[in-house]
Parts: sequence; C-alpha cells; structure tokens
Amino acid sequence: MVHGGAISQFVAMARSKERTKLRTMAVEAIQVLSEDNLKSRRTKFRLCEDGTAGALAHVLKDNVEGDLSATVDAEHDYGGFLAPNYDVELHLAIRALANIFDRNVSPFQ
Repeated sequence: MVHGGAISQFVAMARSKERTKLRTMAVEAIQVLSEDNLKSRRTKFRLCEDGTAGALAHVLKDNVEGDLSATVDAEHDYGGFLAPNYDVELHLAIRALANIFDRNVSPFQ
C-alpha cells in the first residue's frame, strides 16, 4: 500500500469537502498507516510528503466547525469546545496526527 501510492489516494479522499463514509474510511486508513513505525517502509515520511497533515487539518476544521455551530445552536454548555456527539472522524484524525508527529519515531529515518 505504501509503495503503491495508496497514501496519496487516501489523502485526496480525506480532503473531500463532502462528509461521506468514503472520507471517514480514508481518514481511518491514514490513522492505521500512521501507526506503522517500521523504518524500512518510511510510512511516516510518505504521509508527510503527500500532505497528510493538511488533509487531516481540513477534516478537523470541518468537524470542529460543525460541532461548534451545533453547540451554539442548542444553547448548551458542554464544558468545552465540542458537543458530546462529535464525530468518529475527528477522533481518527487526531490520533493520526498524534502518530505522525510522535517525537519518538522520526518520519525522516
């Protein structure tokens, strides 16, 4: 998958403006790939090279903006920025970013 160019396809799907199951599946695939720490595959380097962080930032923005507006519309105080029903996609994107930026495993090795 990593050497066959799948990452760039997942990144393109994650950048989609439409919140579909396909986009969520792409974000999940990126999250799974981001857990790969085998230096010989250089997965994290390829994730960085293909613009994964920017695509995940787009996903975060979509999810947080939607949840914030829902929170404001409902006039509830949830003690934070997100309504309790935040999307699974948001969780996956945050995990993927955390894995990519993990200081213990350099993407450039």
